[in-house]
Amino acid sequence: MHVFYDVSDITTQEAYNARRAAALDVYTRFTTDLIFEDGAPANFGGMLQDVTVRFGEDRVDFTVSELWDVAINDFTGPLPAEMQLFRNRDGQTLGVLWLHVAEGPEPTDLAEVAVRFVTQYFSNLTQQVGSLEVVSNVPDKELSELKGRRVRVAVNGFGDIEASVIWHDGKLYVLGLWQNYDQPADGSMFYTRLAAHSSFVMMKNDLVRSLP
Repeated sequence: MHVFYDVSDITTQEAYNARRAAALDVYTRFTTDLIFEDGAPANFGGMLQDVTVRFGEDRVDFTVSELWDVAINDFTGPLPAEMQLFRNRDGQTLGVLWLHVAEGPEPTDLAEVAVRFVTQYFSNLTQQVGSLEVVSNVPDKELSELKGRRVRVAVNGFGDIEASVIWHDGKLYVLGLWQNYDQPADGSMFYTRLAAHSSFVMMKNDLVRSLP
């Protein structure tokens, strides 16, 4: 079940938080105590997996869909480190979800650094890259107490990338999602992309909650 609220008229973080809380309230009312005929609760817990990473002494448990195969996870403590998850079907890669974390000073221009890290990382990840076009690069208004950017990049002929780039406490966090689909033009494409996007959002939320 998905609850959709129009946020196109939102101009402040407070208004956005209120609208999101309203949507969550509607969802909770519908799903609380809802049980399917087979006795399973109304959630996707059985279709999720936990992936653990370590930043130095800190541990974070990410929750993502079982659609993803963990190809690389070298988060054992030292930085820089990276994690790559692939979504494959019938021998074709439909998506890549990655996290890269490195230590360093605060960037003087986070917008420029965000684009550079996202595009260079993806270019090194695949040989399929044609031209990369930055569609948007804006402050992340969801991160009211953190310095972050939201970046979207069109990959010519091969879908697009959405990424969240955060600098906090001497570390740069780059969370990216590439999907080999075009932007949704109708409802069917929206739902095709939804599973991977949901994993991206869950990982971002887990990451943000872990930051001191």
